[in-house]
Amino acid sequence: MIVVEDITGRKRAEEELRRSRNVAERLAHEKAIIAEIGRIISSTLEIEEVYEKFVAEARKLIPFDSLMINLINQAENAW
Repeated sequence: MIVVEDITGRKRAEEELRRSRNVAERLAHEKAIIAEIGRIISSTLEIEEVYEKFVAEARKLIPFDSLMINLINQAENAW
């Protein structure tokens, strides 16, 4: 007796599940980095140290050669 079974649908579902897990892991990693950036910004460190740590964390999310940070005074609506 020979049993033939088409497993195309199952393989497709397994691949989609793998992709979904990868996306979920990447998003969790990015969320952790963004939380760390928030912690750094709200810390009481010297501003230069805050900038250095901010850049180090941001580089984990976005590759870049240089970074410009603009500070905005919302009360005065000015940079």
